[in-house]
Amino acid sequence: MQESGCNTKNTKGNGMKPVNSSDQLSWIVIEGYKSISKCELKMGCLNVLIGANGAGKSNFIQKRGQIYFLEGR
Repeated sequence: MQESGCNTKNTKGNGMKPVNSSDQLSWIVIEGYKSISKCELKMGCLNVLIGANGAGKSNFIQKRGQIYFLEGR
């Protein structure tokens, strides 16, 4: 059983790989990046960003991508 609670069914043929707890960020803290003064967020299997225009959703996604890149994911 996976600790993360993520669905790990066989994904053969769809180009996706199963997620396990070692592949997944569990917590992210961003401070002083573009419009984000401080953000602390517990991450799950599925994360949805909802907010008004200019709230920082794209900035959050950009920073998360940078973190994945730096970790070699």
